[in-house]
Amino acid sequence: MTLYGSINRINHGRIDRLRMMVNRHRLNWLPYL
Repeated sequence: MTLYGSINRINHGRIDRLRMMVNRHRLNWLPYL
């Protein structure tokens, strides 16, 4: 359970970081999409 919790926390952190990047650069990506 401890190992699974640590992996889950790491994956959640990566998802949050990626989501923040997407939200931050969404306006910059719109012209290219």
